Amino acid sequence: MKHIIHDYDSLSPKLRSLMRYIYCAQEDLKDGLTQSVYRQNIRELINTGFVGRTVHFVSESALVRAGSVKAVLSKKGKSEGYIWEHMVPYNIVLKKLLDLDISSPDASNIAEKIIEKFTKICVLVKEEDKLLSENGLGHKMPDDWDGEDVSSRYVKTGIQFREVE
Repeated sequence: MKHIIHDYDSLSPKLRSLMRYIYCAQEDLKDGLTQSVYRQNIRELINTGFVGRTVHFVSESALVRAGSVKAVLSKKGKSEGYIWEHMVPYNIVLKKLLDLDISSPDASNIAEKIIEKFTKICVLVKEEDKLLSENGLGHKMPDDWDGEDVSSRYVKTGIQFREVE
């Protein structure tokens, strides 16, 4: 596989792992295996190696309920009434990664840009999370999504949010 990824040796360990997992998941798909362990590995690597516990946005409702961004961030968990939510559902990010031409000289740069752009986390209140599901947007983007605007589901459902600084 090292010969397939052009800049393999120069990649950081986490990016090298990501590219390896993408390659293996693509091979599994070619073999008809749709539930590849590599898909889960990609998710875990994105969550721990790239995104971590970073919150990029917070809904206005969460902010009003908690009183401050600091208070929102200290209340992780559904039992507290807050949801740490991917603004672009993971399955869409995964599809973008698995659609990469792994042999392209800039594949690793593109993969990094996909993760940077589409793995934004927003804290919502439970009612807002339910609103997404009720509008058929729990695990998908709107039908008229431009493929770029990570906030499209929130705009469609009227969820207001602000960037965390």
